[in-house]
Amino acid sequence: MELNTYLEVIKLFLDVPKCVFVIGVASEMIERGIEVRYKNEGQSPISGRDYIEKIIQVPFTLPPISEDEMIRFIESLEDIGEDEKRYSQIVARGTGCNPRRVKMFLNILRLRQKAAKRPEEKIKPDLPAKLFVIEYTFDDFYEDVVNHRKDNFIYTFEKLAKGEIDQKESEKLKRGSKIISEAIKKYEKEHELTSLLRDDPSFLGIDIEPYIYLSAKTPEIEPEIYPYVETSEEVSVSTLEELLSLDPTKREHALSTIEKIPDAVDRIITRLKSKDEIGRRMAVEALGIIGDAKAVGPLIEILTDTDEKEGLRWKAVKALGKLKEAAEPLIGILKEAEEPKTLEFVAMALGDIGKTDAVGPLIQVLEDENEWTRARAAEALGKMGDSRAIEPLKDMAMNNDETERVRSYANEALKKCKKRPRE
Repeated sequence: MELNTYLEVIKLFLDVPKCVFVIGVASEMIERGIEVRYKNEGQSPISGRDYIEKIIQVPFTLPPISEDEMIRFIESLEDIGEDEKRYSQIVARGTGCNPRRVKMFLNILRLRQKAAKRPEEKIKPDLPAKLFVIEYTFDDFYEDVVNHRKDNFIYTFEKLAKGEIDQKESEKLKRGSKIISEAIKKYEKEHELTSLLRDDPSFLGIDIEPYIYLSAKTPEIEPEIYPYVETSEEVSVSTLEELLSLDPTKREHALSTIEKIPDAVDRIITRLKSKDEIGRRMAVEALGIIGDAKAVGPLIEILTDTDEKEGLRWKAVKALGKLKEAAEPLIGILKEAEEPKTLEFVAMALGDIGKTDAVGPLIQVLEDENEWTRARAAEALGKMGDSRAIEPLKDMAMNNDETERVRSYANEALKKCKKRPRE
């Protein structure tokens, strides 16, 4: 039955003396329905507004829910978590202060967080919340995050939001990657998005793939980018795609295929020199998964190349962090390198490797003049959990470091060292 039919019934049968009938309606929907009906019949004897006024004698429009009221509503929910409260303002805005949408948002978020707690998923519990807020509220930006996830897209914008990229570096970004330059122009005036990206937790050094996997969102991939060129003597792009898949069956199949190809690792290393940026990133990730020591040298070459794209250097960090054989050469670089970003990357890789031979050199790096280098050294020492780092980290955390960020990293690292000290 159409809306206008209900209204006709009410007008005819509910006209009862000394009775008041309360009708709750979305007036704009009724008005639109009436107008569409008469328009389709080729006549328009009455407007939707006039039609409603003939039926409803005492109209009362409910005031909209204010943002502050919606924030209080979200924070008053019995099962609301602290992580969810942190995003109450942005959730209120993103849902248009609609209670139904808020509840749906929180239900989906909790479901994803439960999925993230599965032992096979290495996911930090607070990051799905932040990413889902972005997905739900800033869908265009999230689309770009998914499609350009291998370009370290979201972290670049976090750095821009936090002011960690100066004007000179920002201009360089705009002149460099077309993807980034267009996105900066597109989102630079999105103040609410900037505010959200500025907040912790950060996606710095995080493999975003599992988080995107939770949303079941797949990137838009042009078919010509990944041609199928499988041969018996080549490691094809399709094999690399399987190797990087989140599907264990596909990974096993890819590893089995690679094992049958002579000099497969050498062939993948050759791809690092390719002009195909996507192919290079896939090759870097694949070398980390395969875990062959022959990859150490080429990966370190990428990590230490200051002219290389930062996104690829990040991938090299994650790949080297899976190769125990990389510890010794990385320690050597840590002692000799001067470029802050190189020191930062090396510290992160050593933290992932966890070899305690790096503890002494990392403690020395805690005195570096660059705050991010000190922060990453502290983080790496926390991952290692070696008791030798407790005193230096304690000194750094107790306001001896001039930067709040570094003190925060040192505090977190100190907790880990105290929790599981090892010599």
